[in-house]
Amino acid sequence: MIDENFVLKFKHHNSFEAQSWIKEGKQSDIPVCTMNCGYSAGWCEESYDIPLTTVEIACEAKGDDACTFIMAPTDKIE
Repeated sequence: MIDENFVLKFKHHNSFEAQSWIKEGKQSDIPVCTMNCGYSAGWCEESYDIPLTTVEIACEAKGDDACTFIMAPTDKIE
């Protein structure tokens, strides 16, 4: 059951946003996969009927091993 205690940590390998930076030989100082955050939160929010937010906590475009995200109810994300 999805409720106010829901938390999901997931990785998105080869995110098109991060890969576009890597392909250009550039590195970002901040996570760049904002569209991925929106897609994943939006789909799950509609599926589970609970307001959700996703934030990227690691990004390949920053040099991290993988693009890693946390999804939780909007009021739980700081």
